[in-house]
Amino acid sequence: MTSNPNLDIIIKWSPLVEEDFILVGNAVNFYHLTSVDTSFKNRNENNFNVSESTCAKLIGSISNYPKEKIIAWYPSIDFGPYMIALLEADSNQIRMIRLFDQENRPNVIPSLNIGSSKKCNQMEWNPIKTTLLGLGFNKFESQNSICIWDLGYQSNAPLYQLDEYDTCYSFAWNPQSSEVLFASSENRLSLFDLRIGLKPIESLKTEFIHEFSIDQKNSYIAASHDGNNKIALWDLRKVRDSKKPIDFIDESKQIKKIQFCPSRSNRLAVLTENANYVKVYRLDEKNEILTKEQIQYQTNCKFVSGINAFSWHSKDWNKLMTGFTDSLNTLSLKDFIIAEYSHIGVSADERLNVAFNDKMCSFSISSINPEIEIGEKIKQRALKSYGIHDFLSNINLISNDKSEQEIKYLWQWLHTSSKLHEQNQDIYEKFSGIKSILFTVSPDVSNQDFNEVKKELILKLCEWYNWTEIVSKLETEGEFERAACIAVFNNGIDRASEILKNASIKKNSNEYLALTLPLIYNRSTLNNKNESSKILSKLSNPYIKALFAYKMDLDYNENEKIYNDSNILLPDRVCIAMNMLKNEFGSHIKTLTNSSIKEGSLYGILLTGLTADCIDLFQYYINRTSDVQTSVTAIINSICPKILSNKFVDGWIKSYRNLLDSWMLWEQRAQFDVKLSRPQAATVYIRCASCGSNLSTKKKHRIQGLENNANNGIACQSCQKPSLRCSVCSLYMTVDPSKSAFLGNKDKMTYWFLFCQKCSHGGHLGHLEKWFRTNPECPVMNCNCQCYVKEDFFEEFD
Repeated sequence: MTSNPNLDIIIKWSPLVEEDFILVGNAVNFYHLTSVDTSFKNRNENNFNVSESTCAKLIGSISNYPKEKIIAWYPSIDFGPYMIALLEADSNQIRMIRLFDQENRPNVIPSLNIGSSKKCNQMEWNPIKTTLLGLGFNKFESQNSICIWDLGYQSNAPLYQLDEYDTCYSFAWNPQSSEVLFASSENRLSLFDLRIGLKPIESLKTEFIHEFSIDQKNSYIAASHDGNNKIALWDLRKVRDSKKPIDFIDESKQIKKIQFCPSRSNRLAVLTENANYVKVYRLDEKNEILTKEQIQYQTNCKFVSGINAFSWHSKDWNKLMTGFTDSLNTLSLKDFIIAEYSHIGVSADERLNVAFNDKMCSFSISSINPEIEIGEKIKQRALKSYGIHDFLSNINLISNDKSEQEIKYLWQWLHTSSKLHEQNQDIYEKFSGIKSILFTVSPDVSNQDFNEVKKELILKLCEWYNWTEIVSKLETEGEFERAACIAVFNNGIDRASEILKNASIKKNSNEYLALTLPLIYNRSTLNNKNESSKILSKLSNPYIKALFAYKMDLDYNENEKIYNDSNILLPDRVCIAMNMLKNEFGSHIKTLTNSSIKEGSLYGILLTGLTADCIDLFQYYINRTSDVQTSVTAIINSICPKILSNKFVDGWIKSYRNLLDSWMLWEQRAQFDVKLSRPQAATVYIRCASCGSNLSTKKKHRIQGLENNANNGIACQSCQKPSLRCSVCSLYMTVDPSKSAFLGNKDKMTYWFLFCQKCSHGGHLGHLEKWFRTNPECPVMNCNCQCYVKEDFFEEFD
């Protein structure tokens, strides 16, 4: 398709048909975007391949005359989806043209009379009251330069002629009000309200009068340019008070066109003269400050003579349709792809979700990236004093996500262990795990009695001891299978049958009722183990499987699958194994402890406790989740000094401290140090009054004492400006914190400093003390300041 080089190319998308657009040049051509079809893409020279997969197919054409044209696509379906308003150069009529109308609408829509032929700079339909059509003209004699027609007015004359006679360079309807519009003329921007009158209700002087446009998705933001290389960004909420733009965008070349994205807020596209690409800016407002960032683009085409025109796609916010000509004035259309950041999240069911504009794609992944948002989680927990107060308060700070249930269990177990120690101080060491309990040397009681004590402690740690209360709670929460399983392993056959009957009623399923039948029979009534195994294979719920495996007294291999089932909670697996296994239970716990440690599961704290084994457990957990906070705040409760002195634990503590420091959470850092009972000594030094650098006489964190380096430190090592001098002894002032701390010792305070808040003079505390014992005035010559010193200040150090 050949283009007239003297005519501007215009691309406008249909507001009603998603894939249709108008291309204005010599003619007004209607196009439809479709997938590439070799049967027609080369048939007509007016068809375009806009990308590798899509092409623009010509579906209609009007007004094939080489005249400058202004068009506006009617935004409502009232007159069909293909109606435009068209004004050609040297014409005094606005033609209403409708194509492809299949319904019984009036065939003739009267043209609108603009009076004398004059140049039109802009034509826009009102987005709310769609029958209103506004035009902005060049200055012509004494005629109004802004006129508004109403198709429902039954007249071809303007309904409104605004009180503006200078050239109207651009105007824009307010997206929130059908009667309000902004218009720019000679060196001013005016605001009109048709409800009040035809005169502007506000005007402000500005040179940014070209292409004034409002973001349709964020109606407070507008933009315009000065016709050269500078764009002004406006906040329409503040413009009447500030009377100036809120920010600017500077370009290196003259601006050719600007346009806001119609389908996404705060996206501004900018085209400059002879540019081979369209710049796109993302505008963000935070704390009343507007920030702008240029977004990258992607295209496979190379432009010879630059882009002539562009327009955002009507629905795909990340695409721009561009028009350009080659050296033979052959017109081509190509799509630009805007490569903006996407929002990515990982769900609890291990799926990667990518949000792109109004679309979301979900992908299955094999593992979750543990570092996604973990930093923000740690910070928010720290702000709420996570790990500082009692154990149970930490549970309320953890979300209900499936991935964080192990953290809740950790704090619940620490609470349970602490209470168990209070009740059994003589036989249970605080925060001991099941492994420690099993392999503790028996006291002066029989092994059989002590084994019963160990079993009782294990049941209490696993919260199986008061099983009747636990079962009732689980039944209330709807965990019927787990409740029935716990009841059976505690010889509550009747209670388990009752639970399954209630489940059958509440879930309206006869399956649970059928499960109660084998429970009322003894093991001897079952035919054989092969039949028992068949019954077991048909059961899907792991707790029901464990229940019947125990009831059927299956062999070791079958039982091993039950108490090693990861779908059963670890505390339940321990108690199930303790009932099913006898002599092998100890070796099973060792194996289970090792596997829990390597998995980095915090449920393993039940087995390791806060003993030496927990260090490896927490290390694997940190490697898996990057959650150093939970590991540190839990392990500092250990009563074992070897754990806190471990090099790995010390590294975790330093890492967590550094995190709190980097976020400037000084109060939370202090609370953590107090909880740890290892507060670090304060680092004290003098700062340069000019540049703020450390005035150390050596490249160290602490400064050598003045008494050892009286002639050193005379200048800042950074800015080379002289240090402060004592106004009494005239020596330079440095400090040794180890010798000049506030320890209530007068000798150690001698070389500390004081400064008068009135005259700003000062010096060493010891020297000033002697001076003010006999002199009321400042020691600096010609300073008559009566420096105030509290009378009992020095007496506190006597």
